Amino acid sequence: MRLFVLLVQSFCLWMSIGPEPVSCKDFIKKYYFPVEKLEEGVVYRYFNEKSRRHFYVELKSWKVDRGYLLRSRLYDFDLYLTEHSEKFVDQSGVRLQKYNIYHRSVNQASVYQLTANVISSQLFFWHVQPAQRTSLVFSYTPPETPNQVVRHMVNRYYDREFHFQQVMGREVHCTRFTELVKVHRYNLPYSPDELPIEERLIDKKSFYGEGIGLIRTEIDYAPGGSFSIALDKIIPIDQWEIMLNMQH
Repeated sequence: MRLFVLLVQSFCLWMSIGPEPVSCKDFIKKYYFPVEKLEEGVVYRYFNEKSRRHFYVELKSWKVDRGYLLRSRLYDFDLYLTEHSEKFVDQSGVRLQKYNIYHRSVNQASVYQLTANVISSQLFFWHVQPAQRTSLVFSYTPPETPNQVVRHMVNRYYDREFHFQQVMGREVHCTRFTELVKVHRYNLPYSPDELPIEERLIDKKSFYGEGIGLIRTEIDYAPGGSFSIALDKIIPIDQWEIMLNMQH
């Protein structure tokens, strides 16, 4: 179960890759979430093809000085909030500013909020070359092991592969990124130069659809596990609020 949580925890963070050459680079913005159209808010419903369950990503944007602030909230199949992130989107790309993780007790009676320490924050550059890398690094201390720290290191590479995929009953032009994730656990106090006491390696292929954003992720993890997550519905914010009120 803990492994599945580790895999899903980074999902909401990676939430236009058109072949338009700009100084030998591609301009990819139109394949990211359409932040200019998200000021009213919307919810993306994804289906986990292994667990056969849905989860939900609530997206809302605000116009700020020199760009947009994009808020993402990840809800599980029971509509409980599990993640909250805030990203700054400007003319150069996307950077993570804030990332919270929510741990609930077994009976859902109490919630523990973890605020991650964001060490390296770049999620996207809009002008990229094939195989160009962006890096995200963050860490947090789990409530069940307060004497340890978990460190996520995500290297993501632009594959520059274009094709069409069926998304919600229609063909969507998309492109692909490869993401290599290392999840290390250390005893406190620790140094990044130390060997971790535990390591998880995760390979991901993420597909972004034009005018939509993240439409599918294929995840492989050692030893020998794999599953896929796919967008299957976009829910208006007023309908989503009714769903939350009925559930809780």
